[in-house]
Amino acid sequence: MKQITLLLAAAMLLIACGESPNKKLDKSGPANNDNNVNNAVDNNANNVVVNNANNANNANNLNNVNNVEGVSGPCVTVLEETVSFGIVLVGEELTIPVGVQNCSNDTPLQIMVGSAGEFVAEPMSEIAPMSRDDLPVTFRPTSENEFDRDLTLTTSAGTIMLNVKGVGLDRGNIDATCPNPRISLPGATDAQLNLEGEVNSTIALTAENTVSEYEITNYFWTLVAKPSTSSAAILEIDGGRDITLTPDVAGNYIIELMVLDSGRATDCDTARIDIEISPSNTANLRIELTWDTPADTDQTDDIGTDLDIHYLHPSGTFNVEGYDVFWRKVKLELGGDGVAELVLDDVNGAGPEVIEHRGATTSQNYNVGVYYYADNGMGASYATLRIFHNGVLMHEYRDQYLANQGLFWKNTMVDPTTGLVDTTASTVQTGF
Repeated sequence: MKQITLLLAAAMLLIACGESPNKKLDKSGPANNDNNVNNAVDNNANNVVVNNANNANNANNLNNVNNVEGVSGPCVTVLEETVSFGIVLVGEELTIPVGVQNCSNDTPLQIMVGSAGEFVAEPMSEIAPMSRDDLPVTFRPTSENEFDRDLTLTTSAGTIMLNVKGVGLDRGNIDATCPNPRISLPGATDAQLNLEGEVNSTIALTAENTVSEYEITNYFWTLVAKPSTSSAAILEIDGGRDITLTPDVAGNYIIELMVLDSGRATDCDTARIDIEISPSNTANLRIELTWDTPADTDQTDDIGTDLDIHYLHPSGTFNVEGYDVFWRKVKLELGGDGVAELVLDDVNGAGPEVIEHRGATTSQNYNVGVYYYADNGMGASYATLRIFHNGVLMHEYRDQYLANQGLFWKNTMVDPTTGLVDTTASTVQTGF
């Protein structure tokens, strides 16, 4: 998840400036950068986190924790960095709910007020510790223009900024004929309303079959829903007419499309496609690791934190290459018991990292763990593990707090033939 962090301690604002020399340079992969074209909507899911200086220092001093979540004292997380409203007629309004989390484990959160020109965030009720709620943010354009504002939110945990964007259109300048946006698969002529796919398979979509009396000048694609642990983002090509999406975790993804034509007409109805993504069908067992580092200002670039997933055979030792599957031992051939393999590795962001065990036949428990390899000066991170057996989610452990690099989270034991999970021995310790 991409994030911007505003820690009230000035020193903490500087921690994301460089790259640590202990980063695993041999673990490489393409940066997951989101390229916005033709004023298209920024579809990254982002966070803004504020807490006080004492909380930040206390969190960094927790070197040995066991199932710790949240921080002590005021803390707020806003689940978007940028909110795009698309096109709204002058004199009308559109309200979008923005997810807000109280990341304190002991202090209620209040959001008092927020406004920036045409954008208003209404006061909301108190949020209990370690809870989430939706903040209504409303766009009311007063003229025909493109608006890009920084909305200041005043909370009991401090002041945070939320970037808001929208296009106001004057009704008198709009042609009476609405364009009809259509989302299709490349080469198809019919609109696509539903789609199924597998994790890590790239999905290509096009708006080439949109119907309009005028030339389409702008395409506004929005990834309006995705799994909470996903870092996937829309990549626009061909002037925004076509897009690709590579889902990184299993679950439901929803994409919407709005268009604007040269007659200054927007669509009367928004096109929408519902995409259901399943884990790989070839694996008995699939283990997904994602993580969230509040101090990483852009978890989609090539500078960030590095957490590693480990999958240990009963005969092995963690961090020893023989029977431990991780970045130094990416594939373990087990003869009649199949193959365990690290199929996806991320060294600089929010994951996912993925290990799959295919062809397992022997009923025995493997250990699953997560090592915080490098924080690169960005401090604490929150790890989430999901375990699938034959495509069915068997176990999800969310937001395990890891205060700094060098900590090892021994999470669970799992039988790859049945998917049965034992989490009774879950611990966090320094080193393996």
